[in-house]
Amino acid sequence: MPYARWMEPQKNPTVYLTFDDGPVAGVTDRLLDILAEHRAHATFFCLGQAAEREPNLFQRILDADHQVGNHTYSHCNGWTTPTAQYIDDIRRGRTQLEQLGQRNVRLFRPPYGRLTLKQWIGIRHETEVCMWDVTTQDFLEYRSVDQVIDTATKNATNGSILLMHDSSLAAPRILSALPRILQSLTDRGFAFQRLSERK
Repeated sequence: MPYARWMEPQKNPTVYLTFDDGPVAGVTDRLLDILAEHRAHATFFCLGQAAEREPNLFQRILDADHQVGNHTYSHCNGWTTPTAQYIDDIRRGRTQLEQLGQRNVRLFRPPYGRLTLKQWIGIRHETEVCMWDVTTQDFLEYRSVDQVIDTATKNATNGSILLMHDSSLAAPRILSALPRILQSLTDRGFAFQRLSERK
């Protein structure tokens, strides 16, 4: 997808941790605790309806100085959703996040990474589409915690954007994997920054 931003090498070794689909009670809050313990910043691509359901948890993300991006309101699939409806869902998601306290939400990640050219043309002046280069596949139930860790740590390079999930489906793996991912990458000299801090 040439009209989206992907991994960009940085001057100093940096990895960008990103979490999709939240906020989810019992998952996002625990991930926030883990990130705080490791003094790591991340970017949370939040669903408008999830933030609407968990406003206090959404506020915790903001209070912890993490970045928030838009992940649509209802997690619709760009390849199967009519363009006008899809763009409306993007805008509804952004509006919801801004009403809850995140000003000027420009970062957008399409659910499933699926976005058509026509949809991008419709939003290109109001959003910045951000993808990833490493997906931990933490949402797959047949994946083990060790596999999630190995995928993240063996594939991350300077400027990598790691895709993880703060969802109930991913919780059995990511809650156990994240501390070890952070420690391994820290030991290799990586810093963890928000996507807005890219040079």
